[in-house]
Amino acid sequence: MSKKEESETWLVGYCAIAGTIGATGVVPGTTTAPLIALQIAVSFHIGRIYRGDAFTLEEAKVVFEHVGLTAIIGRTLAYELLGFIPIAGWLIKSGVAGSATAFMGKLLISFYEEKYGKSPVGA
Repeated sequence: MSKKEESETWLVGYCAIAGTIGATGVVPGTTTAPLIALQIAVSFHIGRIYRGDAFTLEEAKVVFEHVGLTAIIGRTLAYELLGFIPIAGWLIKSGVAGSATAFMGKLLISFYEEKYGKSPVGA
């Protein structure tokens, strides 16, 4: 299994968690912090897959800010605005949270693929 395949496998699980967080947040603003923490965890996990155990949480935060955060600002704003629409907006938030995490994760994988190449896991 390549590092890209392993990263994509983990990303599916993180997207499901993000969707669950999104579905539970009916009060606007209450899920942004948990989603950002989850997305930093995605950055950390994918970074470890590509760079190994020496990759730190501080490095993951920098990569997240550089690659991930700028990519999801608009989606985060839209996500929070949906919280003001009862029921339908709350249901849509789950999909937005999951898709924003998927989008960010794909950008991170592309970043690492470009920077570190397509070597197999453990190489």
